[in-house]
This record gives sequence, C-alpha cells and structure tokens, in this order.
Amino acid sequence: MNVYETIVIFNASLNDEATEAVIAKVSELITGNGGTVLKTDVWGRRKMSYEINKQTRGNYVMLCTHTRAHPIPSASSRPFSRSTTRSSSS
Repeated sequence: MNVYETIVIFNASLNDEATEAVIAKVSELITGNGGTVLKTDVWGRRKMSYEINKQTRGNYVMLCTHTRAHPIPSASSRPFSRSTTRSSSS
C-alpha cells in the first residue's frame, strides 16, 4: 500500500456541518475500498487560482491516505445527495 496526499475542494458556500458530512462520506469511500485515512486537515475557505463552475473560492481539505495503487471509484459515481453537496440557499 502507498501513502497519498489528496486535496479536495468543496463549494465555499457549504456550512461547516455540511462540509464535515461530505468529508465523512469521502472517508467512507476510501475505507470502503480497503484504504485508511491517516490524517484530515481542513485548510478552510480560500481563493482559488482560477474559476471553477463560476466559483472563485473553495473550502480546501487535505486527506492523507494509505491505499492500494488502484483507482478508487469516482465520488461522482457514488450516491452523494444534492442537499449534502449544495448549500441550502441554492
């Protein structure tokens, strides 16, 4: 198994509770595929280098994981609910 550092950028409009819920789902995705989350470091809301989907800010999270060298299924193929990944004002 290898150690990887992965940066995940969430929509900055998500509140802290929603962000923690999505981080938990990402962690479950990793552990469900035989990996281990060694460290989760929330960097907070920051200005992005370039615009993504008309967003200029993002909520950055770094995950340090211990996983096999095979791809983990895409999070987009997993059942993330819209209410979890979008703010309540959207």
